[in-house]
Amino acid sequence: MSPAFFILWQGIMTTYVDIGPWSLTTYSLFHAAGVLSAGVLSVRELRRLGFSVLSILGTLVLFLLFTHLAAHTYHVVTHRALFLTNPRGLFNFWNRGLAFHGGLVGAGLAILLAARLSRRAAWELADAFAPPAALALVFFRLGCYSRGCCHGLPCGEDFPLAGWSTGLIRNQELSLHPTQLYAATAALVLFVLLRALRRRKLFQGELVIVFLLYISTQRFLIEFLRESHLRERLPFTVLSLQLNMSQVFALGFFLLGLVLLALRRRALRDGLAAARTQGK
Repeated sequence: MSPAFFILWQGIMTTYVDIGPWSLTTYSLFHAAGVLSAGVLSVRELRRLGFSVLSILGTLVLFLLFTHLAAHTYHVVTHRALFLTNPRGLFNFWNRGLAFHGGLVGAGLAILLAARLSRRAAWELADAFAPPAALALVFFRLGCYSRGCCHGLPCGEDFPLAGWSTGLIRNQELSLHPTQLYAATAALVLFVLLRALRRRKLFQGELVIVFLLYISTQRFLIEFLRESHLRERLPFTVLSLQLNMSQVFALGFFLLGLVLLALRRRALRDGLAAARTQGK
């Protein structure tokens, strides 16, 4: 690819505008696009379920607050040394400091609370939010790519995607695996899959279970190519593999997905058995 293309690409991906003490970056714009697109899709899903306008608004606010607060809290806890030296960064999560696993926990709490307040099934709400969450992750990972965070390990110059490395954005000569683009592509595939399954699911909760199993698998695998895998390795092995904390969380969410799948399939079998009994 031509040097002119990469100069243009670098300029687009590192654009920022100062607004008082804050900087509006490309990362912020991608993040806003993710929130907006997921919000629009969530409104459509909740309206299809019969939610009122007030219930939709309250549910979206809960989801937005819980996911962002939990994602930022997780990041602060895991990077506490950084924030001890820069306390101001505690409140600047629009341009940095959002961790996926924390956001996933926050989303679960928001769904449980929203289900209780609206007196709806939590599985129903979780399925409604699964496709929008996958779509948001596409934009969030593009935001990570534009900022240069969450980048991969060094790759050879003959690697097909070496030219798309964040190393070029950071004006480094070293080419890195564009793991953010790997994750964005995987999230896009997940979004398409969930949309295809939406009207064909066999039981409530199927979409969120597919989301958990898929997203934890791709995170576990991509993590092996990320720079953080070398920097944050655990001092012990798991299943004879040298893992980091993100991969341990991914394994935990994968096991959670398997447990939920077993529970929902059992509930489906019990329901079918009860229906046959009543039919007799």
